[in-house]
Amino acid sequence: MRTLALVLAACAPAPEGGDDDTRAGDTVDRDTDRPPLGLPAETDTGSAPAPRSPVEAAAPWTCADPDARQAVGPLRPADTQGDWGAQPFDPERRTLFTGGGLTVADLDGDGRHDVFLPDLVASRLYLQTPDGRLALADDRLPALDRDLVVSATAADVDDDGDLDLFVARYGGTNALWRNDDGRFVDVTKEAGVAGDPLGRTAAGSFADLDRDGALDLFVATHGGLDGVGREPGPPSHLYLGRGDGTFHEVSERLSEDVQTSYTFLGGWHDLDDDGWLDLYVVNDFGNRRPNRVMWNREGVLVPDASGSGLEVGLQGMGLGVGDLDGRDGPEVVVAGWGNNRLLQRAGGSWYDVHEAAGVRGDAGRLQVVGWATELGDLDHDGDLDVVEGFGHIWNQRTPPAQPDEIFRNDGPAGFTRVGQAWGFDHPGQTRAVLAVDLDGDGWLDLLRADLTGPATLQRARCGHLASLVIRPRQAGANAFAVGARVRVIAGERTWTRWVHAGGTSILASGPPEVHVGLGSLAEVDGFEVTWPDGVVERFEGAATGRVVTLRRRADR
Repeated sequence: MRTLALVLAACAPAPEGGDDDTRAGDTVDRDTDRPPLGLPAETDTGSAPAPRSPVEAAAPWTCADPDARQAVGPLRPADTQGDWGAQPFDPERRTLFTGGGLTVADLDGDGRHDVFLPDLVASRLYLQTPDGRLALADDRLPALDRDLVVSATAADVDDDGDLDLFVARYGGTNALWRNDDGRFVDVTKEAGVAGDPLGRTAAGSFADLDRDGALDLFVATHGGLDGVGREPGPPSHLYLGRGDGTFHEVSERLSEDVQTSYTFLGGWHDLDDDGWLDLYVVNDFGNRRPNRVMWNREGVLVPDASGSGLEVGLQGMGLGVGDLDGRDGPEVVVAGWGNNRLLQRAGGSWYDVHEAAGVRGDAGRLQVVGWATELGDLDHDGDLDVVEGFGHIWNQRTPPAQPDEIFRNDGPAGFTRVGQAWGFDHPGQTRAVLAVDLDGDGWLDLLRADLTGPATLQRARCGHLASLVIRPRQAGANAFAVGARVRVIAGERTWTRWVHAGGTSILASGPPEVHVGLGSLAEVDGFEVTWPDGVVERFEGAATGRVVTLRRRADR
């Protein structure tokens, strides 16, 4: 009955007219009567200590012209200035996805997010300056081996307080670049993560799967289109971290189904809400090798034998996992060739409701091959929207011009396409997409990687509604709290987000922080962090409209 309630609600007519900042229901209170779309809100917080104060709240953001968001539009045109605007690219490039990744994080430790662009020929690093420009800084990258790069994942693997890069290559060995005061040094040999000399890696994702304090690494491998899924794919890899920047391989712990698939990414997500991060693997050629899940049973990965409904078969590309309905979630969104999936849980099983909810490509606009699946609250109404990148595959019979899309989350009414109205409908060969507050004004900007054009950056116009960016931090190992669950509490409403290091969108890695849109709220009552080792800690609230850092107590 819960699933039926969802489908009926998702089929309801979408609200008519109005900008995202003015349509009915923009206050966060509108979600309290929402029919369930997944897991009920958790009421037992275990042995969490009493709230403590203070949290570290930065100065509030300011918005010079909040009315411009409604009057002109939510997104600015693509940035074409300076070093960023002078990106070299080859409009005739013909690859499946090499060079289609994006990485955004504070890579030089100055408090501003930077951008790393993987490339087929020479990857590039752009550091953000105090005035918001993206300045080329390739001299900070290793002088050699910057080619054939598909993606890079940012994480502090040696526990020294800065973000290193795991570099995935297609047609070469993978690499680990250690961050030494904002300059990167190739330490692949000692790290032990090179993989196959001629590997076809797509992406890496980090998490502490066994709760020993050290980050572990899953490396997804895709075999290309030459086998079209008929033969077993090249093996993916699993590495356990030692906490000092080195790893040892334990790929035999992956099931045969995971090992033989054509995998674009694997994400670490607590899908069954037991406090341990499960591994969800998105596979191409799903008619032969569907998506897979390996449940984490107290540090041991176990193949799904329950018929959970998560192991869907499609030509899967991107992955978005998050709380789409405000009831703790998470829901799972998978982009694919010809169709998507939106999986919600009811009664211990998962059901696809993407058609009823309206998260699907528009065939009339040639949205055929979905790649990135990125979740973020773009309009600050309190729920997560879905951004999907579409793109042609050069040696396949797919439309050459496929516009990208934004599916705005309208609550019980389902999702509404607003990409064209917002100016986010690029018709190129999109691969990765990231929604991240790059310029530090509290609103999510959109970055997009294109195989045959420059990467694009569309900054959000700020508006009247509130948000918080939350950064959980802990001393010692896994200082950036990768894998933590963060809850924001205001009255009867709770928002739940997770800290990731890879494993979402596609070929993408964002910063170790969470963004929460909060409507018209001026403050929240409190925060709850479930740290990567399972300990729950509560914090007092804060005013909205700023960055909040939540530091773990030394005795927890």
